[in-house]
Amino acid sequence: MPRFRSRSHAVPSALRAWLLLSLAAAGCYETPQFSPASLVDRPRILAVVAEPPEVTPGAPSTLSVLLAGADNMSVKWRACSTFSSFGAGSQYGENTGDRGCGAAALELGEGRAVQLPAAVTAALFGNDELVRAALGSQLPEGVLDQVRRSVGVAFSVEADVLVDGKRLRALKRVLVSENPEPARNPPPAAFNFGPRAVHQLASGSFTCVPDDVQPLRVQPGQKVVLSPLYDGADTQADEPWLEKYNVLDARGVLSERTEQAFYSWFASKGSLEEGMTEAPERDNRWTAPTESGCVDLWLVLRDGHGGESACGVPVNVGDVDNCALTTP
Repeated sequence: MPRFRSRSHAVPSALRAWLLLSLAAAGCYETPQFSPASLVDRPRILAVVAEPPEVTPGAPSTLSVLLAGADNMSVKWRACSTFSSFGAGSQYGENTGDRGCGAAALELGEGRAVQLPAAVTAALFGNDELVRAALGSQLPEGVLDQVRRSVGVAFSVEADVLVDGKRLRALKRVLVSENPEPARNPPPAAFNFGPRAVHQLASGSFTCVPDDVQPLRVQPGQKVVLSPLYDGADTQADEPWLEKYNVLDARGVLSERTEQAFYSWFASKGSLEEGMTEAPERDNRWTAPTESGCVDLWLVLRDGHGGESACGVPVNVGDVDNCALTTP
């Protein structure tokens, strides 16, 4: 390994960075290796689905959590006692400490799925003090009314997951509004695994099955094209199920936007070319591991406005049979 003599003057930061890169390339400096986000090599929360994702005050919603990479889990659900923001969506993490609901929360129950009672959405939305705190007390009264009617106010539901002695947490934001046409989730997840179509088994299930009901099988190291299935005839066109929704900008002005489809891909083994795809390049490519074994493939479909659908399918690689999803 070459030696560098120390000098009395400081080495410029750009030169120091170049030296570190050169040493790494020469094998003298070991850079840390991180698993890609698309690799499920430990228990992971991949999605939390609210059905429906937007409710009117006094209407219920059912929430379910998708955990991959483990056979069992325990889940405790809580409704946060405050609204969070205008938008809707999800946040996932491990050992997130106090970044959840906090002490002031309503216990909803336990299990992979739970219902957010109608009484909770009515009570939160009917509390003017909470709504004003979330929307901003400086906004004109008319704008506040418009937001409640057509934009919606989001509050968080927390899923506290315990699996293999590790605590995982997810925050799912649910919209409450007086919108006569509330937002809906994307259609059930579906994609082509090479030439074979795979569809989500049923609403509320996170399992995908091939249309021909025959197990998926590949050879070690084989490359497979993964293509989301949707009803658009033109691959350049937006998905026909995308909806329009209203937002409030920083000036307090309401404007209309259109949802956007995001396809997040996950695999327990092998490698994915992309972790997420979107129009017009929706397709992805998965390379099977070089050894025989069972692999789980997952697709999570999001619309950028709180709507989600998701499912996974087992793949038999090489000389194995009867693979099953590793999920509770």
